[in-house]
Amino acid sequence: PRLFTPTASHPLQIWAGGDSMSSAIDDSLSRLAGDTGVMKVTTDSKVSTGLTRPDYFNWPGTINSVVQEDNPDVMVFITGANDWQGMTNPDGSTFDPTAGSPKWIAEYTHRVDGMMSLMEAPHRVVIWIGLPIMASSDFDQHMQILSKIYETEAAKHPGVIYVPLYSLF
Repeated sequence: PRLFTPTASHPLQIWAGGDSMSSAIDDSLSRLAGDTGVMKVTTDSKVSTGLTRPDYFNWPGTINSVVQEDNPDVMVFITGANDWQGMTNPDGSTFDPTAGSPKWIAEYTHRVDGMMSLMEAPHRVVIWIGLPIMASSDFDQHMQILSKIYETEAAKHPGVIYVPLYSLF
Protein backbone atom coordinates (compact mmCIF):
# COMPACT_ATOMS: atom_id res chain seq x y z
CA PRO A 1 0.00 0.00 0.00
CA ARG A 2 1.04 3.56 -0.69
CA LEU A 3 0.85 5.89 2.25
CA PHE A 4 -0.17 9.52 2.02
CA THR A 5 2.29 12.30 2.76
CA PRO A 6 1.72 13.11 6.43
CA THR A 7 1.48 16.67 7.71
CA ALA A 8 1.15 18.19 11.17
CA SER A 9 -2.59 18.57 10.59
CA HIS A 10 -2.95 15.06 9.13
CA PRO A 11 -0.31 12.92 10.87
CA LEU A 12 0.52 9.34 10.02
CA GLN A 13 -1.19 7.13 12.62
CA ILE A 14 1.12 4.31 13.74
CA TRP A 15 0.21 1.49 16.12
CA ALA A 16 3.09 -0.58 17.48
CA GLY A 17 2.83 -3.53 19.80
CA GLY A 18 3.41 -7.14 20.67
CA ASP A 19 5.03 -9.10 23.45
CA SER A 20 7.80 -7.84 25.73
CA MET A 21 10.20 -7.69 22.77
CA SER A 22 8.14 -4.80 21.42
CA SER A 23 8.67 -2.40 24.31
CA ALA A 24 12.13 -1.21 23.18
CA ILE A 25 10.95 -0.94 19.58
CA ASP A 26 7.81 0.89 20.66
CA ASP A 27 9.75 3.36 22.81
CA SER A 28 12.26 4.14 20.06
CA LEU A 29 9.58 4.44 17.41
CA SER A 30 7.54 6.78 19.61
CA ARG A 31 10.54 9.00 20.28
CA LEU A 32 11.75 9.12 16.67
CA ALA A 33 8.32 9.51 15.09
CA GLY A 34 7.23 12.07 17.66
CA ASP A 35 10.23 14.21 16.84
CA THR A 36 8.99 14.58 13.24
CA GLY A 37 5.75 16.33 14.16
CA VAL A 38 3.92 14.44 11.41
CA MET A 39 3.51 11.01 13.02
CA LYS A 40 1.48 9.88 16.01
CA VAL A 41 2.41 6.56 17.63
CA THR A 42 0.22 4.45 19.89
CA THR A 43 1.98 1.56 21.62
CA ASP A 44 0.73 -1.64 23.19
CA SER A 45 3.37 -3.97 24.65
CA LYS A 46 2.09 -6.91 26.66
CA VAL A 47 4.67 -8.86 28.66
CA SER A 48 4.51 -12.68 28.49
CA THR A 49 2.04 -12.74 25.60
CA GLY A 50 2.08 -14.37 22.19
CA LEU A 51 -0.05 -16.39 19.82
CA THR A 52 0.06 -19.78 21.57
CA ARG A 53 -1.92 -18.80 24.70
CA PRO A 54 -5.05 -16.85 23.69
CA ASP A 55 -6.53 -17.93 27.02
CA TYR A 56 -3.89 -15.68 28.70
CA PHE A 57 -4.00 -12.77 26.23
CA ASN A 58 -6.02 -12.60 23.02
CA TRP A 59 -3.93 -10.76 20.41
CA PRO A 60 -6.43 -11.38 17.58
CA GLY A 61 -9.20 -9.76 19.65
CA THR A 62 -6.94 -6.84 20.51
CA ILE A 63 -5.86 -6.35 16.90
CA ASN A 64 -9.46 -6.52 15.72
CA SER A 65 -10.37 -3.74 18.17
CA VAL A 66 -7.40 -1.61 17.08
CA VAL A 67 -8.24 -1.84 13.37
CA GLN A 68 -11.96 -1.25 13.98
CA GLU A 69 -11.61 1.61 16.47
CA ASP A 70 -8.33 3.33 15.57
CA ASN A 71 -7.79 2.26 11.95
CA PRO A 72 -4.05 3.07 11.94
CA ASP A 73 -2.11 3.77 8.76
CA VAL A 74 0.83 1.64 9.88
CA MET A 75 0.96 -1.34 12.25
CA VAL A 76 4.25 -2.63 13.66
CA PHE A 77 4.17 -5.99 15.45
CA ILE A 78 6.61 -8.41 17.06
CA THR A 79 5.84 -11.54 19.03
CA GLY A 80 7.19 -15.03 19.50
CA ALA A 81 9.62 -14.94 22.44
CA ASN A 82 6.98 -16.61 24.63
CA ASP A 83 5.46 -18.87 21.99
CA TRP A 84 7.64 -22.01 22.07
CA GLN A 85 5.34 -23.81 24.52
CA GLY A 86 2.23 -25.95 24.54
CA MET A 87 -0.54 -24.32 22.55
CA THR A 88 -4.03 -23.71 23.89
CA ASN A 89 -7.35 -22.83 22.37
CA PRO A 90 -9.08 -19.56 23.31
CA ASP A 91 -11.15 -21.43 25.93
CA GLY A 92 -7.97 -22.66 27.64
CA SER A 93 -8.21 -26.25 26.47
CA THR A 94 -5.02 -27.81 25.17
CA PHE A 95 -4.53 -27.74 21.40
CA ASP A 96 -1.10 -29.37 21.29
CA PRO A 97 1.28 -29.61 24.25
CA THR A 98 4.34 -30.25 22.05
CA ALA A 99 5.91 -27.08 20.70
CA GLY A 100 7.35 -27.65 17.25
CA SER A 101 5.34 -30.75 16.35
CA PRO A 102 3.91 -30.80 12.80
CA LYS A 103 0.40 -30.17 14.16
CA TRP A 104 1.72 -27.31 16.32
CA ILE A 105 3.63 -25.72 13.40
CA ALA A 106 0.54 -25.93 11.17
CA GLU A 107 -1.67 -24.26 13.79
CA TYR A 108 0.92 -21.60 14.63
CA THR A 109 1.26 -20.80 10.92
CA HIS A 110 -2.54 -20.55 10.72
CA ARG A 111 -2.57 -18.13 13.67
CA VAL A 112 0.16 -15.95 12.13
CA ASP A 113 -1.74 -15.86 8.82
CA GLY A 114 -4.90 -14.89 10.71
CA MET A 115 -3.12 -12.04 12.49
CA MET A 116 -1.68 -10.72 9.24
CA SER A 117 -5.13 -10.92 7.64
CA LEU A 118 -6.63 -8.95 10.53
CA MET A 119 -3.99 -6.23 10.25
CA GLU A 120 -3.95 -5.93 6.49
CA ALA A 121 -6.01 -3.26 4.74
CA PRO A 122 -5.72 -1.53 1.34
CA HIS A 123 -4.56 1.74 2.95
CA ARG A 124 -2.34 0.22 5.67
CA VAL A 125 1.27 -0.93 5.83
CA VAL A 126 1.93 -3.75 8.28
CA ILE A 127 5.48 -4.28 9.49
CA TRP A 128 5.98 -7.69 11.10
CA ILE A 129 9.32 -7.89 12.86
CA GLY A 130 11.19 -11.18 13.14
CA LEU A 131 12.96 -12.29 16.28
CA PRO A 132 16.52 -11.29 17.15
CA ILE A 133 19.40 -13.60 18.06
CA MET A 134 18.79 -15.27 21.42
CA ALA A 135 21.49 -16.08 24.00
CA SER A 136 20.70 -19.80 24.26
CA SER A 137 21.47 -21.70 21.05
CA ASP A 138 18.51 -24.09 21.54
CA PHE A 139 16.10 -21.23 22.19
CA ASP A 140 17.58 -19.32 19.27
CA GLN A 141 16.92 -22.24 16.93
CA HIS A 142 13.29 -22.37 18.06
CA MET A 143 12.86 -18.63 17.57
CA GLN A 144 14.31 -18.81 14.06
CA ILE A 145 11.69 -21.46 13.17
CA LEU A 146 9.04 -18.93 14.21
CA SER A 147 10.74 -16.14 12.28
CA LYS A 148 10.75 -18.32 9.16
CA ILE A 149 6.99 -18.77 9.57
CA TYR A 150 6.57 -14.99 9.83
CA GLU A 151 8.69 -14.44 6.73
CA THR A 152 6.86 -17.09 4.71
CA GLU A 153 3.42 -15.86 5.71
CA ALA A 154 4.31 -12.20 5.13
CA ALA A 155 5.27 -13.08 1.55
CA LYS A 156 1.63 -14.18 1.01
CA HIS A 157 0.24 -10.83 2.21
CA PRO A 158 0.93 -7.87 -0.11
CA GLY A 159 0.38 -5.33 2.68
CA VAL A 160 2.83 -6.97 5.09
CA ILE A 161 6.55 -6.19 5.19
CA TYR A 162 8.73 -8.65 7.09
CA VAL A 163 11.79 -7.20 8.84
CA PRO A 164 14.38 -9.85 9.80
CA LEU A 165 16.04 -8.68 13.02
CA TYR A 166 18.27 -11.74 13.07
CA SER A 167 20.25 -10.68 10.00
CA LEU A 168 20.36 -7.06 11.13
CA PHE A 169 21.95 -7.92 14.48
